[in-house]
Order: sequence, then C-alpha cells, then structure tokens
Amino acid sequence: MAKKRQPNISDQELAPAAMLRERVALRAYELYELRDRESGFDLQDWFQAEQEILPQLEQSGEPAK
Repeated sequence: MAKKRQPNISDQELAPAAMLRERVALRAYELYELRDRESGFDLQDWFQAEQEILPQLEQSGEPAK
C-alpha cells in the first residue's frame, strides 16, 4: 500500500493560515458571548466571523490563506 504524500507546506505559508484561523476563532467567540453564550450557533458564528475578517484582510493587503 502506497503512503499518501503530505503537501509540502512551509512555516511561512502556515503562519498566515494559523493567524487567520485564530482571528476568526476569536471573533466567533465574541459573537457567542454577545448572544449570552447561547449554544447551537457555532457554525453561524464562525461563518459570520469569516465574513467580517476576510474583507478586512483584503483591504489591509494581508494574505488570507
């Protein structure tokens, strides 16, 4: 059985993706708290956070991987 090849991702490529994920996660948590920690909206919060964060990154010229 052949082993699957892992994509060759450098630390430089991983860093922007990790930073993006962290920013989205923090914003999603803020949205959760604004709703008084009501559960059941995790995906909605995540998608809303992405919709808010990604345009900010595009305007600032930061990479959004």
